[in-house]
Amino acid sequence: MRNPLVAPDVIGVMAGATVAAVTAIVVFQSTAIVPVAAFVGAVLATFVIYGLTWRQGVAGGRLVLVGVGLEFVLTALTTLVIVRFPVEQVTPAIVWMTGTLYGAAWSDVVWLAGALAVLLPAALALMPRLQRLQLGDELATALGVALEPSRAGLLAVGAGLAATAVAVAGPVKFVALMIPHVARLLAGPLTGGVLVLAGMLGAVLVVGSDLVAQHAFSPTSLPAGIVTAAIGAPYFLFLLHRVNRHA
Repeated sequence: MRNPLVAPDVIGVMAGATVAAVTAIVVFQSTAIVPVAAFVGAVLATFVIYGLTWRQGVAGGRLVLVGVGLEFVLTALTTLVIVRFPVEQVTPAIVWMTGTLYGAAWSDVVWLAGALAVLLPAALALMPRLQRLQLGDELATALGVALEPSRAGLLAVGAGLAATAVAVAGPVKFVALMIPHVARLLAGPLTGGVLVLAGMLGAVLVVGSDLVAQHAFSPTSLPAGIVTAAIGAPYFLFLLHRVNRHA
């Protein structure tokens, strides 16, 4: 997309996971199916975004606009589900929506490891295509990149990675928007190594935020997403200022 302000929680992927997970918690009163529901919701949202964006190809700007619009629609559906049910049924869903590691178990590690075993090699395999796509469509085509299959593959793998994370921890805010820029600042141009570094930095941020949320405000425990939002919101403003300055 060549847009530094785009992240899965901006273009509707996270909203798809959220509405599915909240429905599972509130309507079916089951936490066991939340990871599966969140994953399916994120993937379905991605397919809808791609389908609505397709016009003889997928343009980055159009994808962002469609994604933002779908984000609002799905957020409204989530709000509708929340206000239609008693508060005692809704409270667990609201906690999940802030992003939290509360209730995470070792079985979730198996889920994450299995997903990464499939998605991480796919992401690394697509990295050369992504590097060429960043040069622009015409030059990428001249270098032998099939534009639409490459974009579809990148979007599918990226959505799969985001869906895997949100299925376990909920929609932890600002991690996907902030961490890739930090990784690029530390390690330079986008490579497979920078991708792995971004994943490691994201893990450190989420776990560190959870530790702060659990112990810094004792005896009150907070969701990790509150801490990441407190860190990420100022960074987002800095990033927005930086983009506007170079525009």
